[in-house]
Amino acid sequence: PRGTFTIYKKMPSRYMQGPLPRLTSQYYDLPGVPWVLYFTSEGAAIHGTYWHDKFGQRWSHGCVNLPYAEAQRLYAWADIGTPVTIQE
Repeated sequence: PRGTFTIYKKMPSRYMQGPLPRLTSQYYDLPGVPWVLYFTSEGAAIHGTYWHDKFGQRWSHGCVNLPYAEAQRLYAWADIGTPVTIQE
């Protein structure tokens, strides 16, 4: 989703399944998603990605996908309350 949010929850690993309401109708089932920074209560997050390498292209179901190492660095840096702006 586009807009300005804040990080409200951090998890080093998460089992993710969808679809996410109001974001996508596509089903997904992803165990062990790394370095998760949630920024909406509906489940949109910034996180590491092991299932594709299409960074810079639309490829997610509502989240912001990052390469593993970059997601790990961002996770270590960002605190709860860090602002997040999503734009086109």
